[in-house]
Amino acid sequence: MILPVFFACMYSAAAQDVAPDVPAPDVQEVFRLFSEERDEIQSMQARFTQMTMTPDEDIASEGSIVYVNPKRIIFRYDESDSAGPITYMIDQSNAYEFDEELEQILVYDIEGRPEADAFFLGLDSDSKQVQEAYDMKLLPAENSERDAFALELVPIIKDDVEPIFQKVTLQLRKGDFLPTEIYIVNDEDSNVLFKLSVFLLNEDLARDRSNVFVPENTDVVIDDIALDPVGEGGRFFPSTSSEEDEDLFGDE
Repeated sequence: MILPVFFACMYSAAAQDVAPDVPAPDVQEVFRLFSEERDEIQSMQARFTQMTMTPDEDIASEGSIVYVNPKRIIFRYDESDSAGPITYMIDQSNAYEFDEELEQILVYDIEGRPEADAFFLGLDSDSKQVQEAYDMKLLPAENSERDAFALELVPIIKDDVEPIFQKVTLQLRKGDFLPTEIYIVNDEDSNVLFKLSVFLLNEDLARDRSNVFVPENTDVVIDDIALDPVGEGGRFFPSTSSEEDEDLFGDE
């Protein structure tokens, strides 16, 4: 599975401002502040710009993000974008990639992958697996007028399994610890910089915003196995009907 970026830390922590001359809290204190406030956030929306940097070229993209409690995040790339219109979603233990032009949705089982938990860092109240999977440290903010501090995550190598990124650094703004920038080092030749803005919290979401709608005749591929195309009228992923999802995934 290839995702364009690694979804991380999209959440307001409703904490007090950290002034530039006040030392930043330690990592455990940051997670304590995150955990105290998570249940109050039911949804989050934001705009993003993305710059993917390689030795050959820099590719600019943009779009929108939607988070839905407890564990769903959707990245929608704009239709005018060179990568779009493509939608990426993580919901619980499944990842989705919907390509409108190819009329295809790919679904992957990602249960147990620590990268998936990193996507929800700052969103999910349970950060235990993230803390076990990454070495983390606080760094000074690059923009001390805007941000309180930065948080760096480096995967811990286990069982000789190669991580899908080498490092993620989040710039967390003062007051609510929302990430203003997310810098991802995939490898020595590939980096991705996200900039986030225009946050909306706890707004009512139409179903076509909180879920991914796929029109009829769209090809469905789950863990590299082709299934029947989407039927008449299309369908939402995930479905509000457990029976529909069981038809696709089996009884999980």
